[in-house]
Amino acid sequence: MISFVAFLGMFLFVVRNRAVPRFIRFSAMQALLLEILLIFPQILTSSNLGGLIPFMFTEFVSNMTFYAIATIVGYSCISNLQGELPCKIPVISQAVFQQIGGGSGYED
Repeated sequence: MISFVAFLGMFLFVVRNRAVPRFIRFSAMQALLLEILLIFPQILTSSNLGGLIPFMFTEFVSNMTFYAIATIVGYSCISNLQGELPCKIPVISQAVFQQIGGGSGYED
């Protein structure tokens, strides 16, 4: 329950608030989308109805999700340290731009 309230609070008061700098809104929305991506391996492993999905497949999906998230977080940290917008993640960056508006850059 607390994580859902934190999710909604960050979305409503940070991502949707134009008074917050675009750089912060972009990073916050990206973090929220990565959090959503972490749900899928959980759903896959918890809904394994009587062993229908082989354990090796669920383990593979979980590992690949972890590696993808770790790579994305590393890229985002390096981009932020360099003062750049981490906007070169194919699907996630496009979804973030749809939520906060605009294209690449810092202007509102």
